[in-house]
Amino acid sequence: MNEKYACNKNIEVAIFNDKYLSVYLNSMQALKDVLDNYHESLKGVVAIRTRSVDQQAIFEKLPNFFQKIIDHTKDGGDFIVQPSIGAGNMTSIPWVAILKKSVTLTAQDGYYIVLLFAQDMKSCTLSLDQGVTELGKKYSSKLAIVKAREFAERAVLCFKPDPRATIGPINLAAKSGIGKAYEAAAIESFRYEVDNLPSEETLIADFEILLDHYERLIEVAGSSLESLAPITERQYQAAVQGIAELDLSASLRQDVPKKKPQPVSGVARTCYSRDPSVAIAALSAANFQCEVESGHRTFTSKAKRRQYIEAHHLIPISVQDEFEYSLDVSANVVGLCPLCHKLLHLGMPADKKPILNKLFEERRDRLRKSGIPMTEKDLFQHYKTELAEEDA
Repeated sequence: MNEKYACNKNIEVAIFNDKYLSVYLNSMQALKDVLDNYHESLKGVVAIRTRSVDQQAIFEKLPNFFQKIIDHTKDGGDFIVQPSIGAGNMTSIPWVAILKKSVTLTAQDGYYIVLLFAQDMKSCTLSLDQGVTELGKKYSSKLAIVKAREFAERAVLCFKPDPRATIGPINLAAKSGIGKAYEAAAIESFRYEVDNLPSEETLIADFEILLDHYERLIEVAGSSLESLAPITERQYQAAVQGIAELDLSASLRQDVPKKKPQPVSGVARTCYSRDPSVAIAALSAANFQCEVESGHRTFTSKAKRRQYIEAHHLIPISVQDEFEYSLDVSANVVGLCPLCHKLLHLGMPADKKPILNKLFEERRDRLRKSGIPMTEKDLFQHYKTELAEEDA
């Protein structure tokens, strides 16, 4: 080995060791404790905390390790380190998540860094990943995975990935459930095999890379990756069709002011989410008929075996900033056949006007009760140009 190179390398290691002297806990051993012993903990079925070596690593050693690195390099108070072996029953894929408070307070939602142990306990992966549970509740588990992949593909364009990292889906040997979601939703990751676990220096360096990329992504996308790839009109309408109206709360049909939603904003764009449950409440009230003309026939929707009708926000969601209360309420959602819906988006102003006049007259009082003041003149103004799909 070149003596000069060896000397410089030793100096670098010495500086590194001095910087992180208080961080060291033998992270390789902590990882090994989980990989070698977690199968035994799984036999307990119920997620009860014990003092087993694997649980000591998950709940104490690894969280302390990550927290100390954060304290060295960032403002530690901005982050939460959250370990888990499952809620209720033991999870087959335990994890330790590092969450930026401005993005999310729970691993069920948002995006964050997480150390994931594979179901077969032959590897673990440190990943910039996403929680899709809440997205799945709002739309569907299938759409949540589709959107998570879209978010990940857009997210990786916001920073320069490390050449050693895996970009996109990872392998956790998951057989179902949340493990499959973590596999699909991964953005950038470092994988460690049980027989080739990382040194302290490597794990610290990889974590710092992901921390920097996490914060860069926050600068671009804000608190939600939905600003990078908003739910499309087609995806929204599909989610609406998949909801059974009998499952809805009666409160969704009440005409009362609703708190203005937080925008999904970032450098990329600002948008507002639409709740499919609100839309289906409005369509159900309209008996799944076109509110321009009830005689407009469409076809039977495959999802729920009822007439296909689309949801449309009469006052476009894109002007939410102009209002004190939410526009995503059933009073502002009308059911339209696909032809009438397209006309309001793409048609000539003269053709839109009689439809808007009819719908507005029928909704004027309901809109007022919902805290949404509007005049016919102002409504027509919003429709003078072509409406974007996401304004539906």
